[in-house]
Amino acid sequence: MMNENLTESNTLEIQSQNTNKRLRFADILLIFILYSILTLILQLALIGLPRNAPNEPTTIHLTNQSINQSASQNIQQNIQDIRHIHQKTQSDIKFNIQITVGEKEITTVENLDQTPNQISIPQIDLKYTPPEKQPHPFVQLLKQDKSEFTILLLFICGVIIAPLLEEFLYRGIFTGWLIDSTKEHLPKFGFNETTTKILRVIISLSVPALLFASLHFRGNQEQSTPSREFLLILFLAMILINSLTLTIGIFYLTQIRNFTLEKIGFQMNKYPSDISMSILVSIFVIPLLLILTGILNAIFPNLVIDPFPLFFFAILLGGIFLITHRLLPCILIHALLNFTSLVILVLQ
Repeated sequence: MMNENLTESNTLEIQSQNTNKRLRFADILLIFILYSILTLILQLALIGLPRNAPNEPTTIHLTNQSINQSASQNIQQNIQDIRHIHQKTQSDIKFNIQITVGEKEITTVENLDQTPNQISIPQIDLKYTPPEKQPHPFVQLLKQDKSEFTILLLFICGVIIAPLLEEFLYRGIFTGWLIDSTKEHLPKFGFNETTTKILRVIISLSVPALLFASLHFRGNQEQSTPSREFLLILFLAMILINSLTLTIGIFYLTQIRNFTLEKIGFQMNKYPSDISMSILVSIFVIPLLLILTGILNAIFPNLVIDPFPLFFFAILLGGIFLITHRLLPCILIHALLNFTSLVILVLQ
């Protein structure tokens, strides 16, 4: 009887220690370094693979803007600018140069090196059209292949693995660490209790949201479209890397640092209410997010606007985690958003 009481007492003591245990910055840094190293290995492995889609030259449009200068000089200047761009990119890229006056096409030059030195078209001012924003890799792959295998691959990558890893990284450990860290350190600056609570919420929500949104930024469109094979290998590798990061991260925190799954947000005892809440929130939030994205795309057609709506989306997920300290609703809402986006892309 005495041994049973001692065992129960020891168990309660261990549980209490696990509950009071806090994430360290070194824990966050270690897991993010692991993810960065695996991503770097992926990038190095992809260097030797054929990247460009065959017979997919970049099109550069030269369009009539005004009738106030000699055509020969303007065309020559634009050709020099294009050649300068060509020298900074891959040597095997071909350009389609389309010269138009109004709606009438004057000439098409398929290879940059074959561009004539002199073109005589009187009084036409030509202008180089800058590249459009880079499409999401999902869009690039679905434009080339909408087979069942490709859709399944994108579903696993974007709807299952990505929400699991990203919510674990940004909400489970990063936001969790900020919650504990600000609780410990902010009172040292002499803030009263109310100010400390407000600052804790602001820091714990905004910092992970900024990082999450910034990592979804894409630059201008590349000079060539990645091939189907390249994108398939990329997504397969991403599934592997994200799964490894998630598995190793959870193993490190639970087996080496001795955290409970509940401490890092994996509490499954309230899954019915978490599922209901996730569906209810998604019904209202996802349409608003898609509408906001559409409006921003219409206002800024040449800018990548994904980080802006995703910042507010991350604030919402961080707020849910701050209130519940459970990752399941965050994962489900994130997965439902990605699922909706994937369905829209497939149906387009």
